[in-house]
Amino acid sequence: MLFSFNTWNHCRQGQIIVEDITAIMGHQLMALGHDVSWENSSFVSSASGYNVVLESFADDPATIANIAKAHDRGARFVYVATEEPTPAGFNHGLEPAMIDRQNAFPAAARFCDGILHLVPGAEVTAWYGQFAQAAYAELGHAPILVQPDDGVEPTHDFGFYGKMTWRREQMLGRLERESGQRLLLIDSLDVPRAARDAKMRLARVIVQIRANEEWGMVSSTRCASALYLGRPVVAEPHPFAEPWDRVVSFSRTVESFYADALALARGDWRSEHHRQIARFERELTPERCIGEPLRKIGIL
Repeated sequence: MLFSFNTWNHCRQGQIIVEDITAIMGHQLMALGHDVSWENSSFVSSASGYNVVLESFADDPATIANIAKAHDRGARFVYVATEEPTPAGFNHGLEPAMIDRQNAFPAAARFCDGILHLVPGAEVTAWYGQFAQAAYAELGHAPILVQPDDGVEPTHDFGFYGKMTWRREQMLGRLERESGQRLLLIDSLDVPRAARDAKMRLARVIVQIRANEEWGMVSSTRCASALYLGRPVVAEPHPFAEPWDRVVSFSRTVESFYADALALARGDWRSEHHRQIARFERELTPERCIGEPLRKIGIL
């Protein structure tokens, strides 16, 4: 079956942000024997397969209208929902855009055949399941994305990439003080994957830090992309760590996180990466991550 990933409904920055998601999900589908394309100019017909669209339907009124027209012509859609629905809006409504996106979702969902959501939880499945068959999917292991060792010798202890928040700024600042050197940081959201990976290979360890107290989920995109580019992950404690607590290293407390991260950066981080990616391959297979969810929603 053909799955055509289409991110035309995202701005250029948004398309870069979701590069990891579309690459991982697409290559996991390929590992399961399906055909995959990454298309931003048109929709494939129902006879060809499914259009996979990542949720973001509020920015342009024409977005839902274009999906509706294609649906009327017979195109079939699977949505990938990246955010956590809450009574206040996606991700607790901390950003006005996330409120708008949650409000727009029901209208867009009239035209999809199923929804894969990336935030775990029965309540998340229930919310998305109001509108179409929904199932939790995970960003897991795709063999082709594992990058060979390029021989780069890291010059920094730690790397971090993602949106900067006050909480992250405080914790990263302390990590720099503990290590005695600057941390490699990418907080711009418009850096393509290849450029990001090249910079992050100059760090020995990638750290996973929650954006704020309200957000308890692990960034599966950061954990997966770090393992793919060849670096282990050390994470602070997360209220909702599963299934990544079986793959990467989580500290027991926020206080011990700093010592744990520094010990790995100054220790045998390469062996730890080998252990983490072996667990990644074993625990988060293409079948578990996307094959089973697509069966649950009746696509496969």
